Amino acid sequence: MEYDNDRLVKRPYKMEIFYWTLIFLLYPLINAVSFFPSDWKMWVVLFFISALVFPAYLLFPMVVAPRIFFQKQYKAAIFFTFLFLVVVLVVLFILFSIVAQIFPAAADTYYFSSSAGTVIRESLWAITNMGLAVGIF
Repeated sequence: MEYDNDRLVKRPYKMEIFYWTLIFLLYPLINAVSFFPSDWKMWVVLFFISALVFPAYLLFPMVVAPRIFFQKQYKAAIFFTFLFLVVVLVVLFILFSIVAQIFPAAADTYYFSSSAGTVIRESLWAITNMGLAVGIF
């Protein structure tokens, strides 16, 4: 068997690293400033939640983008997009329930509740981050 070991291995571009960092920081910074401007513990919690969900956003374009752009498998791309959205939301709400038990303060429980507003907010964040991730790919 012959292997192609002569291929150059390219490192990611600096702009690509910048955009991945932007995706990682966008969610916790905007939500921390909006909902918890003076509560530094919640800032740490939001960065931790973002760090736990971020690998899904790294994996998403590797699974979906080739199906859309190269293989023209639109039904599979829609299925995997919906699947990733559900997985991200389930992981987020599991983390939110843990955080709500650790920090039972009144302002925190509304943010970490499973109300319709929270579901819509987190769905929009997930869709935005998945779109940005595919754009980086």
